[in-house]
Amino acid sequence: MNNRTFNDYKIEFRAVIRSVLANSEEGRLDESGFPAYAHQNPLINWLFWQRLRKVMEYIEKEAPYARVLDFGCGSGVMLPFLCQLSEQVIAMDIDLVPFERVSHERAFPANLTAHDARNTNLKDLPKTSFDLIVAWYPARCTEAVRSALATSESTTTVALFERQPGISTLSTPATFFRALST
Repeated sequence: MNNRTFNDYKIEFRAVIRSVLANSEEGRLDESGFPAYAHQNPLINWLFWQRLRKVMEYIEKEAPYARVLDFGCGSGVMLPFLCQLSEQVIAMDIDLVPFERVSHERAFPANLTAHDARNTNLKDLPKTSFDLIVAWYPARCTEAVRSALATSESTTTVALFERQPGISTLSTPATFFRALST
């Protein structure tokens, strides 16, 4: 993704996030990264968008994909990009309210389906069927994985997240800063 394309993506999504935040109860969307992506402090704003950009650059190298899972999709900030690179994108989160609120402000592509991780049996997701699994909010993803591992479906969860032919992408602040320095 070149600079202009990324900046256009950022400007459009940041405007949507700011609009959703303006109409939401205080603190309700904090866990989905809303404040960071619309932050008034230029450094904080830059850091969060640069982290997103680095993840996008990494993902883009192996595109196109047949099927992608965004595990912990939050507001859906990554979904339009993933939908451009994949035939089918599945978004999953333990709290779909942020995604739903963004969906009222912005249309998502038709090749996207969203699932509530609390109501979706992980056995219903075919094993080894994803070319790419994106989990780049580790705290939210860890909570969902931990919850799934605590159930009888632990083997399904492990199988879903095992490294299969394909790519699993997990971004943490430490890996982000390493990526910036390379």
